[in-house]
Order: sequence, then structure tokens, then C-alpha cells
Amino acid sequence: MAKKKDRVPIIKNPKIGKSYTFMFAGSKMYGPIIRVSESLTKQYGYNYYWFNNIEDSPNERGKMMTYPVSIYDILSNSRDVQD
Repeated sequence: MAKKKDRVPIIKNPKIGKSYTFMFAGSKMYGPIIRVSESLTKQYGYNYYWFNNIEDSPNERGKMMTYPVSIYDILSNSRDVQD
């Protein structure tokens, strides 16, 4: 696999609040970007975003699980992405 510095992001300018298909821990998920992760972006040198997966259900306090995703792991604007 190529180093992330050599890879080109598929979605070059993702928008906060818009939903995308993304990879997390080898699984494809779909959901909106919640916010930019400033600390991970600063640490790794490329953009990281916090996502929610729309298929998750809220926990007992009503909070959704959030996932840190790099710009290189955002796959598509649509939900239908081929394996």
C-alpha cells in the first residue's frame, strides 16, 4: 500500500454536515462529518474529521459513536460504493 503522503484524496474538500461513505477499521460506513479534528490534523499533517455512522444507535445518554477518519479514508459522496 502506498504511503498516505503519496495517495490522493478522493473527496478533496469535504463539507461539515454532509454525509459521505468512509472507511474505519476495515469497514465501510456512511454518515455525516461532525467536525474537524484539530489535534489529529496537527499531529499527522493531513486533515482528520469526526464522523457519525447513521446505522449506529445512540447510547443510553443519547450520544452517537464518533469515528476519527483521515481525508484519505473518505470514499464517496454517495452511499453505494463497490467493494
